[in-house]
Amino acid sequence: MAAAVGAGFLTACTLVLPWFQISGRARSSIDLISTAGALDVIDGGLRLFVVGMWLLLPVLVSAALILYAAQRTIASAILIGLVGAVVLIVLALGLVIDGVALAWGALVAAVCAVAAVSCAMMGLMSQRGSE
Repeated sequence: MAAAVGAGFLTACTLVLPWFQISGRARSSIDLISTAGALDVIDGGLRLFVVGMWLLLPVLVSAALILYAAQRTIASAILIGLVGAVVLIVLALGLVIDGVALAWGALVAAVCAVAAVSCAMMGLMSQRGSE
């Protein structure tokens, strides 16, 4: 489980790396949300929801670290798996949207997210087997 929470922490750290190439410029996921809000691509309640949900990811990882320290490994693994899955879904969306290319940070995020989800699943399976 230590590997899962470590990979989850690294996944949250990748949010500030350049994920997407748009018009020849690399942007982090947080930059992209900020730019979309400034251009009114997303506005009002949707903007608040997207920003809130995206900034919730590091909070979920923090909660998972605290739960792991409190020896609540199942809850910790569930949170880490959720964070990794959300990051992978966003990266997949970046692959299918025209005019958007993935930058080097997206590869780092994908590796960390896959590791987080895989380790969390293995942790959950080992917990289930020991019951």
